[in-house]
Amino acid sequence: MLFVVALVAAANSAPSLAHGGDPKFDSEVTSITPAPYGLTASVPGAGSHLQIGNRTGSTVVIKGYEGEPYARILANGTVQVNTKSPAWYLNRDAMGNVDVPKEATAKAKPVWQTQDSTGSWQWHDHRIHWMGMGVPRQVSDTSKRTLVLPWSVPLLVGGKPVTVNGKLWWVGQPSEFPKAAIFAFVFVALLSVAIGFALIRRRKQSAKSQG
Repeated sequence: MLFVVALVAAANSAPSLAHGGDPKFDSEVTSITPAPYGLTASVPGAGSHLQIGNRTGSTVVIKGYEGEPYARILANGTVQVNTKSPAWYLNRDAMGNVDVPKEATAKAKPVWQTQDSTGSWQWHDHRIHWMGMGVPRQVSDTSKRTLVLPWSVPLLVGGKPVTVNGKLWWVGQPSEFPKAAIFAFVFVALLSVAIGFALIRRRKQSAKSQG
């Protein structure tokens, strides 16, 4: 039973679909151009979510797939999304397989809906992860780290254009049996042996005392 619990825990601790990502891929932010002071960008867990933090003192507008305002982080930290942006609906599914309402278009007047006041917004963005099926054609050797594509996400900071740049990498096929599980197996096996020796020694001592 202890062995099974250890394996389950190890498997859960191994790299997995972090933030909806695929463990065969690694997405990363490489630069912000230009880079306003107080603006941060990251890909949590190297997955398929992009996170923007705003401490610039200005409003940051995140653009959607058609250049429309998708979300914004106000100077006071209030985070709002445009419910008329097609991206608001497309981002709800990992592959964008959703029906976008007819009234949600890039030309529609924004309707802002407040989400929180943390000064940071994290969302699933199709521009930063692999949208195809199977192994990308750029990968000739599945065991090697390979650049799949460079990506960019446009912003407006205080009304001025800013671009978050990044790269999507193929990192290889994930092991069917995680290394963490192997370590857990070895640990449990050694622990079992140690416990077994301790029980045998205790029994021998008990037998001598009774004799």
